[in-house]
Amino acid sequence: MRLTAACLTAALFGPVAAAPARAQIEQDAATGIVTCTTTAGNYTRRIITGVGDDGRIGGMVRLVRPDSDSRFPAAAGFIIKEASARHAGVEVALRPGTTDRIVYGAKMPGERSLLELGEAAANLWFPLAISIANGTMTIQIGQHVTRGRVRLNGPLQPIIHCNSGTWEFRLNPGLGLGEVPVNVRPNAPPAHAPDGDGPSPSGPSR
Repeated sequence: MRLTAACLTAALFGPVAAAPARAQIEQDAATGIVTCTTTAGNYTRRIITGVGDDGRIGGMVRLVRPDSDSRFPAAAGFIIKEASARHAGVEVALRPGTTDRIVYGAKMPGERSLLELGEAAANLWFPLAISIANGTMTIQIGQHVTRGRVRLNGPLQPIIHCNSGTWEFRLNPGLGLGEVPVNVRPNAPPAHAPDGDGPSPSGPSR
């Protein structure tokens, strides 16, 4: 079933709100838990480090506190993106019109709607994993496995993100947080930081 509710689509894939917002994502050094918090309708993301050759990212995720409005239900997930804005992934969000149900599904490149895979109770930990190999994306949620063909051009970046609310992630062993990803226009030379060490992070962008 393809979920087409406008408010959920806006929450997951809509433009970043222009107003200043509280948005942060950090990993507790003692527990390893990643906490991702934003105000309603704002978006933050970080590259996931430590991903092996199989490109698999995963862990446990739960919604701690919604910070939603009618347009932006609490949402989060894992995505794998090109240097440009194109990406695929697995997304979770508070089901519109509810306060205690999470809907999760697959995001395919170029699609603004979400291919719904199921739902779960909010505030509970549930397992989530994604990988892309040989043009096939594999999503595993509990014992449920979904595969689909995707066309993404490398190199690919594994990313954790949230948009509205407070989420917690227990990443699989060896995974951590890296820098904020920067979109690069196709065929455009990369922008360099003043020290010449690489792209200059300009903040979250799509």
